[in-house]
Amino acid sequence: MLIQHFYPVAAYNIIEKGYAHFTRLPRCNTLNMKVSFFPITLHGGYMNPKKVALTSLTCMVVILMFAVVAVAQYQATAKAGDYDVAMTIDRNPPVVGQNIVTIAVKDDNGKPVTDASVRLEFGMAAMPGMPAIDYKSNAAPIYEVYKAPMTISIAGPWYIHVKILRDNKISTAEFNVDVQ
Repeated sequence: MLIQHFYPVAAYNIIEKGYAHFTRLPRCNTLNMKVSFFPITLHGGYMNPKKVALTSLTCMVVILMFAVVAVAQYQATAKAGDYDVAMTIDRNPPVVGQNIVTIAVKDDNGKPVTDASVRLEFGMAAMPGMPAIDYKSNAAPIYEVYKAPMTISIAGPWYIHVKILRDNKISTAEFNVDVQ
């Protein structure tokens, strides 16, 4: 009930008078106290519209930052023999330095494969004046996925091979990434 009453008053006062006055908010004049809500301070029921706008803008920026962080992972899928392999890198695009790779391996029935040995082999092909770069990193099983560190030394096009050893058979999923 309180919200139904104070929104029209706030809209009218901000548009017509340039300030927000909420008659239904608590007043603490008898105790000479200020009522605080978020970083906006109410004293005697008045609220500065600049502070309202700044607080709203700040909240929206923080929410957008969290949304960007939530989707800031590189994701790709490939087949490796009978397996479906989903690779996720913690940074998008992958960067020079430390990256964490998460690998999910599923069989033909869509069930996670947890009894395999998984290794990353990653590198960069030879270029004029530069030899080929080749690295290896063993992935550790963590619940239904495998995780491995991937340290990249130079920006450019890199290949990532996910090697899966299960039942004495090696299957390979191949990925290409552009490192920034």
